[in-house]
Amino acid sequence: YILPSNKNGVLCYNEIKITPLKKIESDLYHTLNVPKGGQYQLILSDGTYIYLNSESQIKYPPVFREKDSIRQVFIEGEAYLEVAHNEHKPFIVNTRNGNIHVLGTRFNIHDYSDEEYAYITLIEGKVRFTNNETEYTMHPGEEIAYHKTGKYLNHYSKNTSSTTAWTTGLFEFNSMPLHQIMKQLSRWYDFTYEFAKEEQKNLLFTGVAYRNSSINHLLKQIEKTTAIKFKIHNKNIIIN
Repeated sequence: YILPSNKNGVLCYNEIKITPLKKIESDLYHTLNVPKGGQYQLILSDGTYIYLNSESQIKYPPVFREKDSIRQVFIEGEAYLEVAHNEHKPFIVNTRNGNIHVLGTRFNIHDYSDEEYAYITLIEGKVRFTNNETEYTMHPGEEIAYHKTGKYLNHYSKNTSSTTAWTTGLFEFNSMPLHQIMKQLSRWYDFTYEFAKEEQKNLLFTGVAYRNSSINHLLKQIEKTTAIKFKIHNKNIIIN
């Protein structure tokens, strides 16, 4: 058995010192699932730091073998990564909609199966996104949005602090449509929701809120500045 240490909610594989691990020949992977309302951090055996958001999953090797030419993990949902530099072994993140190739960098992945777009935001370094339709090399301060159905890619400059705000305990919305905001909140607070009218979905909002605030407090703050009203019934919210 390969058991990492668990320190203050951080799963640490970089402290595994057992010599036989270097001789592992089989493809051994661990899987970490984070439920709604949760977050978790882990450090891989090479020192790569990964912060996993709610309703996300990562599959990863407990140790990167010496014989392997690459380091790779598989991610679903949202994660922030600080990849340990190793020019001889590129780091590859596999997602449902493409692969991200990197030598050493900081970036955020947002790729949920129930959303129309997948997003990659680069904070530092350089990464290359590839899939069957396209290949694109990103630079710091840039975000790409991959449309899963139309299979086309947009790229643009991005305020990266808003993208990674979740790792510091915040929600940060910059002219974000209400339907995207509700999607984020539902993953954190674990509720369902419905809009009384379709046109409400695309109303834009800007603001910052603490993730440890109650959902009632957060919704009341939105109501104060708009004509939107929220009706809460058990774990379902109706937007009027």
